Amino acid sequence: MVLLCISMDSKRKTIKDGQYFLPYLAVANLLGCIICSLNGLAMTLMPLTNKFDKLCKIGGLLGSAIICMGVCLLVMIAIQRYLKVCRPNGPIMTIKWRKIIMICAMFISGVLAGPSLIAYGSVPLESNNRNISGKICGKITGTVSSIYDAVLGVAFILFCGLLIVPYCLIAWKTCRHLKKRDQRNFESQKRCRKENTENQRQGEFNFNAGH
Repeated sequence: MVLLCISMDSKRKTIKDGQYFLPYLAVANLLGCIICSLNGLAMTLMPLTNKFDKLCKIGGLLGSAIICMGVCLLVMIAIQRYLKVCRPNGPIMTIKWRKIIMICAMFISGVLAGPSLIAYGSVPLESNNRNISGKICGKITGTVSSIYDAVLGVAFILFCGLLIVPYCLIAWKTCRHLKKRDQRNFESQKRCRKENTENQRQGEFNFNAGH
């Protein structure tokens, strides 16, 4: 993912300002679909015979990292659009800051996905009722998994807030702009009708005065 971002960044000299993060988001979504599909396929093909503990951990790590990266990119796109719409004369997100933000997003994704190496793995499964036993790729129960779930829950709420708030402010700004535009159009039409009425009256007055 890091090498791919570097190679893409070297070819992004003519990209439009508002579309900087979109190709990275597309790549993250593509990789996420591929990795999650492969994980699901492995779980389907090895429902009770999953003995590849390291492979399960790596799949969980990559899947979590790609998903977190995609969410971070969505947040960055929301913030960038907020700055362009609501604060056009405010701070500008330059190329340098975009690169720094990309590095921070990859770091945050790695931090959030890192504990999955401990929280996920090959887990024993036993069912006394059906006389079934084996191993599946899943979450390892324990204190680490509980703490990891709590951290992910807090991160989920934070990311939702960072996504919802900018777009709500953008919607509010857009509604105000449309309302002012409609008001200007109404006042303009009102002035035109008033001028037409006055011109019509003046014309009738001049016509009557001529006769």
